[in-house]
Amino acid sequence: EEGVAAAPDSARSPPSAVLGAAADALEALAARPFRLEEYGAAWAESEATCRPAADALAGALAQVRAAHAAGALDAAPYAAVEGRLARALDLLARGLGDGGHRAG
Repeated sequence: EEGVAAAPDSARSPPSAVLGAAADALEALAARPFRLEEYGAAWAESEATCRPAADALAGALAQVRAAHAAGALDAAPYAAVEGRLARALDLLARGLGDGGHRAG
C-alpha cells in the first residue's frame, strides 16, 4: 500500500513544493489500481500535508492586502500578486474541500 509522499518537511518547504509533491503522489496513485480505503487515506494524508502550505498562502494574501491598503504596494504589482494568491487559494479550497481558505 502506497500513501501520499509528503514533502521532506511540509512545514518548512515552499508551498509550491509541498503542493507539487502531494499532486504528484495523488497522480501516481490514480495511475494504478487502488482500493477505496487506500484512495481515502491518500486524500486525507494529502489534505494534512497541504494544510500548512494553504495557511502560508492565506497569510501571504493577508500581508499583500494589508501592504496595499497601507499604500506600501502600488496597484499593478498588487493586482498581479493578489490575483495569483487568490486563485491558488480558491483552487486549494476546492481540492481540500475547505471553504475556510477561499480567498475573498
